[in-house]
Amino acid sequence: SVLASSDPKQFPVGRPLPRQLAGHMRSTQELVLDEKQGLAWVSRVVRQENIDLGSIIAEIDISDLLRVRREVLLALILANGAVTLLFAVVGYALARRMVRPISLLTSYVDRVRDGAVLPIPHQHVADQATEFGRLFASFNDMAAALREREALTLRLAEEEKVAMLGK
Repeated sequence: SVLASSDPKQFPVGRPLPRQLAGHMRSTQELVLDEKQGLAWVSRVVRQENIDLGSIIAEIDISDLLRVRREVLLALILANGAVTLLFAVVGYALARRMVRPISLLTSYVDRVRDGAVLPIPHQHVADQATEFGRLFASFNDMAAALREREALTLRLAEEEKVAMLGK
C-alpha cells in the first residue's frame, strides 16, 4: 500500500499501489523506461538491519529528455553526413589533381599513336624536380627524336627519289 505520496490525488495514502505502477516494478531492474509514454520508473528497496521495510518508487517524466536525445541524434547524423560529403568532395578533388598529369600524358601518347608527334607544353614540364616533370621532359625528348627520325626518313626518301630520277 502507499505510505506516502508526492501526488496524493493520483496515489492516495493508505490505498493499494495501482496495478499499472506495480506492474512496472515487478521487474528486478531498479530503472524501467517507457519511451512511448515518455516515462521512467525508479525503485529502491528501503532496508533496516537486513529487514525490507518497503520500496520507494518514483515516476519521472522523461519526454523532454527523449526529445533532446532525438534532436541530438538528428544533429549528429546531419553533421556526420555533411563531414562525409565534405571529405568525399575533397578526396575527389585531390584524386583528380593527382591523376591530371597522367591524363595529360595519355592524351599526348594517343596523339603520337594517331601520327601527330607534339611535345607537352613547357608549363607542364617546367618543374623537373617532380616525377611528372621528369617524365614529361623524357616524353618531349622522345617526341623530338621521333620528329627528327620522321624528318630524316622524308629527306632520305626525297634523296632516293632524286637518285632514281638521275638514273
